Amino acid sequence: MEPTTATTRKLVVDAIHDFRLILVFRGINRNTRSEVAYAIDSGVQVIEFTLDDSKALDEIDYWRTNSSRIIGAGTVNDDNQARRAIEAGALFLVSPYTDGKVAYVANERQTLYIPGAFSPNEIRETVSLAGVNFVKVFPACSLTPRGFKAILTVEPTLRLIASGDIHPEEAMNYLGAGAKAVALASTRFSTASNHLENVVERMRIGEVVIDT
Repeated sequence: MEPTTATTRKLVVDAIHDFRLILVFRGINRNTRSEVAYAIDSGVQVIEFTLDDSKALDEIDYWRTNSSRIIGAGTVNDDNQARRAIEAGALFLVSPYTDGKVAYVANERQTLYIPGAFSPNEIRETVSLAGVNFVKVFPACSLTPRGFKAILTVEPTLRLIASGDIHPEEAMNYLGAGAKAVALASTRFSTASNHLENVVERMRIGEVVIDT
């Protein structure tokens, strides 16, 4: 797999900013590849495989080779996992909290790192890390869209991604409150319907129905 570059990193940032959805696959099973194919057919551009499953690295490698989508690794908890994910082809790394060693590896390899934080103080400390473009607010379900709106009222330049037990219909509220993107679990969608395709399109065009 070719190493990432500053140009590649910018493409990843732009994709997250433009499409505003990260679809998260947690747990790999015999149906995963058909589910990923369904997501791609539905227009999903940014896909995350969490590393709490040992087979996630194989999926990262497979989809980086066999698709043009932005493929990344989630639940990256240490620098060793960060290196292995990047070697497998991950174009971005996501953590549930902020880890300086993961940030160092990501910057060294010119790979986008999205660290996690929750409280305003944690978020503020996280954005001080070099190379941080987005902060994953986790678990966003506890903060609610109102919480996002309150934080962004006093820190409007923050680029926050909402993640953690969010229903697809709630995603629009987080975007309306100022989140730059939302991470949704793939298990929220059935391959037997066009629900995911509809959500992808609504998020892309900015159709927001908000009750904050």
